[in-house]
This record gives sequence, structure tokens and C-alpha cells, in this order.
Amino acid sequence: MNDIQEKIISGTITALEVSWQSRAINPQIIMKDALRLFEEKGLPKRLEERLQKLIAAVSNGEQEA
Repeated sequence: MNDIQEKIISGTITALEVSWQSRAINPQIIMKDALRLFEEKGLPKRLEERLQKLIAAVSNGEQEA
């Protein structure tokens, strides 16, 4: 994964996190997108950890991701 791809994915994760916190998007859509990103091959560990935290928060209905 190159730097540009990593930045795009990081930005997408940030958008999903903000959408979750503000409840701007249906949780099922957030989960679908987060799981799709999680399946990306070669994600850096820190991005995997952010996605895992977001997926757990959405699954549990927690406000903060």
C-alpha cells in the first residue's frame, strides 16, 4: 500500500468515525463500509486498529468510536 492509498483510507475512516459520532449516516452503512475497508490487503496496523475500534463501537451502539 502506498502513501496516497493509506491517506485515502485514513480519510475515509475519519469520515466514518465522524458520521458515527454525529449519527449522520445509518449504522448499517457505516458497518458495511468499515468491514469493506477492513478486508483491504496490507492495511497498516494503526488503520486496522481504528477500524476495529469503529466496528466495535457501531456493533455495541456506543457514541464514541
